[in-house]
Amino acid sequence: MKRTFLKIIDESSHLEVGCVDGYMDISISSNDDDYNYLSVKITEDEIQELIDFLTEKRKELEKDNE
Repeated sequence: MKRTFLKIIDESSHLEVGCVDGYMDISISSNDDDYNYLSVKITEDEIQELIDFLTEKRKELEKDNE
């Protein structure tokens, strides 16, 4: 079962972020073409790495702006 956390739909595309079978799932598709679809599944460890990376970058940017 998929839990959806974010869904953005515009005139030409569709972005959805959710959780499926313990993985974070990011999918992008075209509203006009059912065959134009990209889905990326990310593990919990990869999510933590991303959070750590973004946190470090945020600290660097805040330090640069002081």
